[in-house]
Amino acid sequence: IGRRLLSELEEALRARGATECYLEVRVDNTPALALYEKMGYRRAGLLQDYYGPGEHGFLMRKRLI
Repeated sequence: IGRRLLSELEEALRARGATECYLEVRVDNTPALALYEKMGYRRAGLLQDYYGPGEHGFLMRKRLI
């Protein structure tokens, strides 16, 4: 389900002229990280304390063109 939803979102963004997609994910969310990386997303940065003190995230980026 996650893969299909993300694919449809990417297609909608492309149709509107977007060239990149960004998302945030917890550093310890291994299943989500694996899915995003398999779909072509790359880690673009570390978000210190993004989800609260000591709870970090990754900024993920994918080029859509």
